[in-house]
Amino acid sequence: MKQLTLVLLCTLLGYSSLMSQSMNWTLPNEYYSQNSQQMLDLPQPSGSLVYEGDPSEHVHASYSTPDGELQLFTVDDHVYDKNGYEVGLLQAQNYNRKMGFNERLILPMGDDCRRYAIIYRSALEGDGGGGTGQQDVHTLFMAIYDMDAVNQWNEDDPVIGALEDYNGDFQTVRDIGKRDGVPNYQAGLQLYGYTQVTAGIGRQSISNIQIAASDLIDGCYYRVYVFDGNNLIKYHLTDTDLEYQGVIQQVAETSLTGTLRSEMELIKLGSDRSSNYRLAIPTIKDEGAATVGIRKYDINGLTGA
Repeated sequence: MKQLTLVLLCTLLGYSSLMSQSMNWTLPNEYYSQNSQQMLDLPQPSGSLVYEGDPSEHVHASYSTPDGELQLFTVDDHVYDKNGYEVGLLQAQNYNRKMGFNERLILPMGDDCRRYAIIYRSALEGDGGGGTGQQDVHTLFMAIYDMDAVNQWNEDDPVIGALEDYNGDFQTVRDIGKRDGVPNYQAGLQLYGYTQVTAGIGRQSISNIQIAASDLIDGCYYRVYVFDGNNLIKYHLTDTDLEYQGVIQQVAETSLTGTLRSEMELIKLGSDRSSNYRLAIPTIKDEGAATVGIRKYDINGLTGA
């Protein structure tokens, strides 16, 4: 991977269209329909657990098929099916809700449009519900929406599918930062701000976690890139899991304590399978005298690094 320099985002945008983080754009209580090329109302059905038109307080996202059919949408920690019925809540153990912060990536797992990964970082402060401390929220989370699963969370409405439950108590999110941070710390690399092996201690306090993804590779997986404040990490989102592929770049002179709410963006520099990608990462150098810029990298289209 070749590092270019800090650049203005408008320079990046001059090359090609940004790859979509989601197949449509939401601004609850509306979403943008690519088919009609206009804003439409998100569905608000009648029922027990339904979307009632509320805006988000933290983050929102959705996914539509290439033909424009809405598949699911999220508002903070609520996940709704395409008809607006609540599928479940994004929460860790002990009903510890994880609402989100700066961006949320929703992608089908492999070429299957029946299971979707919801990947995001959690809120800057405690999320509520069960109580969270600042030490355990600055990490990367993932949930899976399975459209063919039986829903035991919302049994009163004709909801489509369910969120995967990891402990039989509606724990629907996994801490990917903890999963990958602890073993990498033991190997001498601090991912997601780990400075001690003990889970929940010494993790980064404020710095933004940013996410971007490629198009579908060989009909099989997506390349997902995560910037944890210091490291650019590559994952493969397959039909079964988000698989850690390693750190492809350590980004120098960045701060884990700066308050920078931003998004990483990715473009493809051509239409061939081998075409390279370009990443733009907003970074902050120092909290006291904040120096904010955009660092730009080229990614090899064949290797993903």
